[in-house]
Amino acid sequence: QLAGLIGLFDPSLTQVTGFSQGVLGLLNTSNGTVKPIQDVADIEPLKQTITQTVEGGYKGIFADRVLVSVDVYFTNKKDFVGPLMMETPFVLVPNLAPDLQAALATGIANNPTLAATLSAAGFSPEQVAQLIVNLASSSLPDASTPVAVVDPVENAPQPGEAPELMLAYRNFGNVDLFGLDLSIDVLATERLAFFGNLSVVSDDFFDNTELDESNTDLALALNAPTFKTKFGFRYNVPFGISLNASGRYVKGFPVLSGPFIGDVGNYFLLDIGAGYDLGRYAPGMRFDFSIQNVLDNDHREFIGAPKIGRLALVRLSYNIR
Repeated sequence: QLAGLIGLFDPSLTQVTGFSQGVLGLLNTSNGTVKPIQDVADIEPLKQTITQTVEGGYKGIFADRVLVSVDVYFTNKKDFVGPLMMETPFVLVPNLAPDLQAALATGIANNPTLAATLSAAGFSPEQVAQLIVNLASSSLPDASTPVAVVDPVENAPQPGEAPELMLAYRNFGNVDLFGLDLSIDVLATERLAFFGNLSVVSDDFFDNTELDESNTDLALALNAPTFKTKFGFRYNVPFGISLNASGRYVKGFPVLSGPFIGDVGNYFLLDIGAGYDLGRYAPGMRFDFSIQNVLDNDHREFIGAPKIGRLALVRLSYNIR
């Protein structure tokens, strides 16, 4: 009896036909997700990026002890070349399971013998179709699993070849930036000097509205902080010994650079160092020792780069005069 029931599911007796609407999606190379899109977009050849910069500055010495340098600038970039982006769409079938279930139910209902046999056992075509789809669910692609790749005709794979994914750059947007660079050196005494510098930029991320683009997926990142500063001192001890220390602060910033997408966090680093002039023993020779990030603040300076902790350096240099 079971064999007879299984035989009624033979495709020649129970025909299952149907259609599941596919959708296109682009792969996000940073997190592996696929975002649905409406259609394939043409990519125009790259244009030359035009950069216009207006800059002004001042450098001067006050009281023979204070050196000040100030630079301000405005930059406009047109047809900026964006990050490397995935352009080959995948084909997804997000409604495959319910569409298959409906087609199975219709096929079973259109086979009177099978439908009557199942009805006698207390099962409707819809219940049996749901049971079959549930049993096969682990083998069916889900809503985010690609089933095909859309390739241009010129790049169509030959038999036995796998389709290729294509990444490309695009020109888009006009970017305006304002910036300020400031540095100060103070010679407090003949042996003690202080220094400091900072850099400020008006923006580090530009969404599609700032770029005057309608595509909400288009965005640019400066891949650099809007604020960073460094300050410290140098002290020359008698007998050729020198000491120095400095602090560095970098404000966090977003990164959009090919597959490297994310946010770099704020970090502060303390560096110390000492040196000794070996000129009395070997003219032109010097020994230096430094520890960067002496507080061992594990930090990442760019997305995709490893975290950096404390770093000690020893250097022996010789200056040929």
